[in-house]
Amino acid sequence: MSEKNDPIAGSPLAELFPTLGRVDETPLEPVHPRVFEADSGAGRAMVFVSYLRLEDIREFHRLMRLRVEAALLAELSTLPYLVFEKPLRALHLHLFEEPAFDPLPAVRAFGFEPYQPGEESRDELARLRAEAQRVGRSFDGDPILSFRAVAADHALEMIDRELRHLLDQQVFGERPGAMIAKLSAILEHRRDLPAFDGTPEALDRLEDALFPKAFGRLRMIPPALFQAFADAVAVAAHRTHGAEVEWAEVHRDEESLPDPPLVRARIAGEEWVHLPLGLHLLRWCVMPRSQGEAVPSVSEWLRDQFEG
Repeated sequence: MSEKNDPIAGSPLAELFPTLGRVDETPLEPVHPRVFEADSGAGRAMVFVSYLRLEDIREFHRLMRLRVEAALLAELSTLPYLVFEKPLRALHLHLFEEPAFDPLPAVRAFGFEPYQPGEESRDELARLRAEAQRVGRSFDGDPILSFRAVAADHALEMIDRELRHLLDQQVFGERPGAMIAKLSAILEHRRDLPAFDGTPEALDRLEDALFPKAFGRLRMIPPALFQAFADAVAVAAHRTHGAEVEWAEVHRDEESLPDPPLVRARIAGEEWVHLPLGLHLLRWCVMPRSQGEAVPSVSEWLRDQFEG
């Protein structure tokens, strides 16, 4: 596939996840490079699949982390004015060959637990069997093992709609600080949150207001809110830590995968440091947490970046 026709070429996601978006000449790997979508009740599911016998648990975990992070980051980086009919509610993983080890410990960190696909999964599994034939494999029956990760509930739909209305066609980095300013005004009105002023306390309040407090589940929020939170982190880097910050403006290209939130920052006299906010906030705020796990706040992470 030429770079001109490749929907991910030139995007920062191409550097983070080189196989994301490749369709032609898909290689046969322990975890299939392509990610599919399926219905999941009132929402959507991202579907991952393996057509080979898994032999190495460490390599399986590495590949799953690569695929899951790539897919979720692309989801959370969706241009705010592009609305999905159904929100992302789950991740599915299907193994068509018996693995050489118990795969659950390798994927539990991503929220996966065993489940038994039912009649509602018929079309999903038929599509996976057709894809297997495309890469030289053949399966007549159901997967040997299936796993599902579920997204936690949130009550942010109205706030998301209002924010997207105010943003109109605006994207991350176009007007630094504008996304969080609009979200702050909405949260002041609807949640009585104090205006966001870029302090660590304000960033902590915002993190607490946006991300579900569930354990063992994906803590997904709507893309516009995720990008506004990334905008807030960049503002806090400047106002609290005195960093010079440059926002990378997202390109409006609806045919390509979107750019994730990205900034670069420096303290006076020091080298520029690139901060992949989208990827970091995905790992820090969205991926599942275990009961009793102590995870520092984003404001603490930001302090470590500039004062650690």
